[in-house]
Amino acid sequence: SPEVIVRTAAPGGPPPGPTSFDAKATTPFAVRLSWEADAQMVAGFEIEVASDGNPYVRAALVDATVREFV
Repeated sequence: SPEVIVRTAAPGGPPPGPTSFDAKATTPFAVRLSWEADAQMVAGFEIEVASDGNPYVRAALVDATVREFV
């Protein structure tokens, strides 16, 4: 039967977080998030939200090239 071998480099720790992060209210119910990141160092970003002391839940999963989310 065919075999597939995948080799990856040993992880050197977590990927770097975004830089120049900014959050601005655009309406009473929306916030514009913006950031910079090295798209070659991360696969993407998970954006989470929480309110009133509730647990965080995923709002979006965006590609590494995305730089803004509302």
